[in-house]
This record gives sequence, C-alpha cells and structure tokens, in this order.
Amino acid sequence: MKPFKKHKIEYLSPSMINQFVECPALTMLKIMGITDGEAGPSAWRGTAVEKSLTNLAYKPDLEIGDLFENADNVFTDLTDNAEEQHSVEKINQEKQDIPAFIKSGYLFYKNLGVPEDSQKRIELWTEDFDIPIIGYYDFLYKDSVRDMKTGKSRSSVASGHARQSSIYGYALGKTPFVDYVSKTKVASFQVHAVERHIQEFIRIAKTLENILSISDDIRECCQFVPYPNLDHWMFGSTTRKAVMDIWQ
Repeated sequence: MKPFKKHKIEYLSPSMINQFVECPALTMLKIMGITDGEAGPSAWRGTAVEKSLTNLAYKPDLEIGDLFENADNVFTDLTDNAEEQHSVEKINQEKQDIPAFIKSGYLFYKNLGVPEDSQKRIELWTEDFDIPIIGYYDFLYKDSVRDMKTGKSRSSVASGHARQSSIYGYALGKTPFVDYVSKTKVASFQVHAVERHIQEFIRIAKTLENILSISDDIRECCQFVPYPNLDHWMFGSTTRKAVMDIWQ
C-alpha cells in the first residue's frame, strides 16, 4: 500500500500542502487527528464577508446595507454556536471590521457580473499519486475561476494561493485569479505559469509522501520533520502539548 493510503489520507488539498510548507509538524499532527479545534473570530469574519459578497455576486442590485445585515447575522450565528471560549475583545474587533471589508469589495463584485457557479468542489487526478487533489473554488465565470481571500492587502500573489488557484484553473480549463479583499481595497491578480505552480504542488506533495513512506508508525515519521516554533500563531494548547510529547 502506498504511503498516503497507508496513513489513511484519502485526498490531497491545497490547504494541506500550504500548511506543510509553512509548518510540516502541524501537518503531521493533523494526519494523526490532533488539532486545536474550531476556527476563531478571524475565520468567522472571513466567512461572513465572503457569504455576503457571494450574495452580491448573484444579486448585484442588493444595497450595501443588506450585505451588512447579512454578514452580521452570519457572524452572530457563528459566534453563538462556538464550542470554545474566545476573547470578547477579539470577537468585537472582527465584527466591527466587517463593514469595511464589504465596502471594499462591493463595487468590485457588483461589476464582475453574475457567476456561473460558486463554492463548488473540484477533483483533479494526476499520474503522480493514487489519490485525487480536491479543493473548492469561490467563483466560476465564463472565462475565469476566482478565489477570494479576505485580510491584509497584497502587492502580489502568495505562492500558496498561486498553487491553489492554478489547480482550480487547470481542472476547469479557466484562467485563475486571486482577489485579495482588504479593509481598503481589492487587489486582484491573474495567476500565470499554471503548470509550473501545479508541478511545484506535486513536488511538495511528494516530499510529504516520502516522509510518510519511512514508517507505518506516524510518530516515527514525525522525527524526520523539524521541531516547530511553538510561538507560531497556528499552535494552540492541544498541538503544543502533542509536539512536546512526540518530539521528545
């Protein structure tokens, strides 16, 4: 049995490969089923903004006030259904930032036209692996596929986002774009060299596969990735404890 299936990995995803690039140890922990639980206020804000701007894309006549209300409702639902305690200050700050993100993206998505589809799964098979690459694009238009990112503005496409959108573009035969929605503007970039980015994705995934081929015991495989920086924001109490146990 090949390494991915041996370790019960049924598919590869852009988020998994991007995490492996940033912090291999966290990827190994996730394969073991060890995570820090649910997303927090920043992710809730992103979800609220993206859902509202998706509504706008399909209904370009919506008033901006309607989007504010919709986003507020989404954010409140996510907050109310949270299983963990989060900082009230952080929750309030993210909630207060929502209107700025929506104002920033309002005209951009209003003027793009109505998409053919949105928030759908793609599945891409390559001869390199016995499992598929699976991802979810944000917007599909006649000639393009677009991925929306909310947060800080950028002057260029992040390499991980380029790999991600390239997979969508290649699988669908569309030109890939990444749209960075910040509190002040939308920075939109066409992703070029699609095949190069896909090959980079494959090389990274093969590196992970090689590590997993070392042993049937995932804990032994962990010894072949660097000890992580536990001060990194991605680590919480559960994953910190696991690192200290596994990387003794």
